[in-house]
Amino acid sequence: MSRGRNKAKQIDEAVINRARLVADYCLTLHPITDEEAVKEDRRRTLRNAEDYLADVGTPHFEATMQHVAYCASSGARHWVELCLALAAHFVERGEPAPEPIRKLAANVLRELRLREYETNKKGDETVAKRSDRSMRDFTIAATVHMIVIDTGLKPTRNKAQRTTGSPSSACSIVHEALRLRKVNLGEDAVETAWRTHGKQIEKTVERMVAGGLKLPSPNNPFPLREFY
Repeated sequence: MSRGRNKAKQIDEAVINRARLVADYCLTLHPITDEEAVKEDRRRTLRNAEDYLADVGTPHFEATMQHVAYCASSGARHWVELCLALAAHFVERGEPAPEPIRKLAANVLRELRLREYETNKKGDETVAKRSDRSMRDFTIAATVHMIVIDTGLKPTRNKAQRTTGSPSSACSIVHEALRLRKVNLGEDAVETAWRTHGKQIEKTVERMVAGGLKLPSPNNPFPLREFY
């Protein structure tokens, strides 16, 4: 009997850990705070740089560097940061950066000004929410929905269960993930977002399934790609 209980506990822990991964995946790809949005944008830039660097030593790479430098010359943030990421790759290895991006990287370094730190602001203060709260809440609800269909967890739990410690619903998992991101939204707020947008999301997904979309399930989980 005891062994059966232990097995059930292990399965529950596996489901909770999977749900945490899904929550982290969704909230990383679809940030709800300005700080997380900046982080994800930088991650995308680094992934783009890695894709370009796969062609180092080929004529295609040289042509690509010309294109990247040309786009960066307009001052577009994405292209400038991409140039800097590429230049950093060569600097780190003690190698000369390709000529097209070398001058741009040097100019950025010359004009660099370190930001002044706000000494009165605590590092653990809640970061600003994204300006569109409706979109924020929709993203939260969509994350709850993904956890529900991927793991089979119920979307909500009764308040008496909240004293047991470990999260046991999709909303409690999302609340935990938000707290780790220093977003001060309680489990009640997450459940409110779910109640507000959940039905709309379910109907939208139903239409997509009717059109041929294949949904994940506990027996066929969503293939979370590596995004760090």
